[in-house]
Amino acid sequence: AGNGVAGLEMTREARPDAILTDIQMPEMNGLEFIRLAKEINPKLEFIILSGYDDFDYAKQAIRYGVSRYLLKPVENEELYEAINGLMEKLEADHLREKSYMELKLLEETSRETVRQQAMTQFIQQGDEAPGDEALKELEMVCAHFAAAVFSFEPFQLPHLSFAADEESLLWYAVKNIITEQFERSGVRGMLIQHTL
Repeated sequence: AGNGVAGLEMTREARPDAILTDIQMPEMNGLEFIRLAKEINPKLEFIILSGYDDFDYAKQAIRYGVSRYLLKPVENEELYEAINGLMEKLEADHLREKSYMELKLLEETSRETVRQQAMTQFIQQGDEAPGDEALKELEMVCAHFAAAVFSFEPFQLPHLSFAADEESLLWYAVKNIITEQFERSGVRGMLIQHTL
């Protein structure tokens, strides 16, 4: 981009992971550009190339979380090292975020499985069922429990927008629709389980 304004437009369109920028540019300076680009994407990483060996610029750059502040003229090796280091950091951040999301999904799936098992035992054995913490908490604030049974017309997959191998996705959608309808009515603390 030839200036900071064009750079912001490109940032909105291209959604980059990292930006290499100067300090002195037409339309707006590099630090203002970084501030506004961070509003578009707070996770953006920056390397500054500048001919200004000014401590105030460097201090402001650090405040904005700039990865590297390189002074012109920049040797190819120094620029390569800065970009390579930034790529390694981005890859590590991506792996960490991916691992976190996988663990979170695993935790939610495990919790839902335990709750479904407890609800099945509760329905089959009544008061004799071993308690689940979530059910115990509900019991303390609820006057009673109710079970709602939904029966669906038989269907074959593929069905509407669901492909032949998307049965679990279909039931997830059904569960969400039922949950939303109950929540709109003020009902909380639902445990939903389907027989398939």
